Amino acid sequence: TKGQDVAALYQQARKQFEEGAYDQALSTLSPLLQSTPASADAYILAATIQELRGNPLDAARLFENVIDLTPSLKREVAFRACQYYMENQLPERALGALLKLYRHMPDDVDVNHSICSLYREAARYPDAAPFAEKLAVIGRDFDNWLNAGMVLLGVGQVEKAFPVLKAAYDARPTERLALTELFWCAISLCEFD
Repeated sequence: TKGQDVAALYQQARKQFEEGAYDQALSTLSPLLQSTPASADAYILAATIQELRGNPLDAARLFENVIDLTPSLKREVAFRACQYYMENQLPERALGALLKLYRHMPDDVDVNHSICSLYREAARYPDAAPFAEKLAVIGRDFDNWLNAGMVLLGVGQVEKAFPVLKAAYDARPTERLALTELFWCAISLCEFD
């Protein structure tokens, strides 16, 4: 059957990989990357081979392609793809991988934090706002609170920004950025005639 053929090819590629025959393993994996349904294990093995061969962008593309396929490693492969895209100055590609992951893990703190950060660093505050609002609720540390607060302040949601910026400041009162953001937020809350 087709399932047995897929399993046999994958095992052959795995053996070639373990023997260090990376080119052969990639050649063996090639039909598995084209098949329907695609083999998540084949994508992960191919990505691992590309990592070992020093081809981070090829690895990133393969890791990104397997996000929807793998039942249990979505988070790991998405963040691996994101890492390689960021190391190669491709933040939009990193964002694409994280947004794909977000569809599967909308309540994950790190996913929301990372998406919020990438949008904020690109000065795309309106795009970051929904993720900041989520972080304001589910955030658990200084970095989450500061990230959320900066975005919320940046889009004019000062009432939502104040408590998370206050939490960031309380967590690290010597952090100047937290103090500065909290100060500007407090000024924005004041009404001057």
